[in-house]
Amino acid sequence: MTSRAFPNLRSIVVAVLVAFQLLGVPGAAFAQDAEAASVEEVEYEMDAYEIGATALDVTLLRPLGALTMLGGMVFFVASVPFVAPSDRIATSWDIFVYSSYDYAVLRPLGELF
Repeated sequence: MTSRAFPNLRSIVVAVLVAFQLLGVPGAAFAQDAEAASVEEVEYEMDAYEIGATALDVTLLRPLGALTMLGGMVFFVASVPFVAPSDRIATSWDIFVYSSYDYAVLRPLGELF
């Protein structure tokens, strides 16, 4: 008797991988058409790397950044009793919370590092 814990997991993974592959196709086609078009018609050209980086950023890195920001808040609250006597609460906030906030919210979209 075999039971599968996630019966649709394989189809979901395949669908996500196909979607990522298809995201690169319009970018490659647009890059070829941009050479024939004049400079005034083309405002911005995204290559396949930028499209993939943006997709990875939106689907995986930003949500993980938000989770690390929440975890950082927990660690910040736990660290306050230890850093309050030395008056370093702002430094603790910067280390545990603001660095994750900077990566998850303030960083430009598609810029991975």
